Amino acid sequence: LVTDWLHYLATHGDKFDKANLHWSGRKLQKSISSDLWSEIEKDLDEDFSGPRVFAAIVHHHQQLSTTAVRDLVNQLQKLTLSKETAEDVNKFSHKLTELCRRIEGTGHAPPDLACLVASTFIHASDEGLRLEI
Repeated sequence: LVTDWLHYLATHGDKFDKANLHWSGRKLQKSISSDLWSEIEKDLDEDFSGPRVFAAIVHHHQQLSTTAVRDLVNQLQKLTLSKETAEDVNKFSHKLTELCRRIEGTGHAPPDLACLVASTFIHASDEGLRLEI
């Protein structure tokens, strides 16, 4: 839908439509860091119109968010109570809570997050704790 609209404006739009497409793209380009621009510029295929630049920025941030969730979940999966000094449940729970807050803060927490957290307690030396899980 947007692609068709952009094509129509580029081919049939008046000079103001074309100027707005160019101007909005330049404005967005100048509103982001040069590092971010370097990342998204290669995906634009020489179409630097505002809607294309905006879509590339959003797409880039979505990719970063997905990667961040994956990294945080990997960190969570590497945690285990048995590796915690003296298997300090309070200290370990605090680490888990902070990591889960970061995961949930992305807005893309995996649906099995509770199971992932529970699995970090499976190898505890306290049999009663293992049975509770």
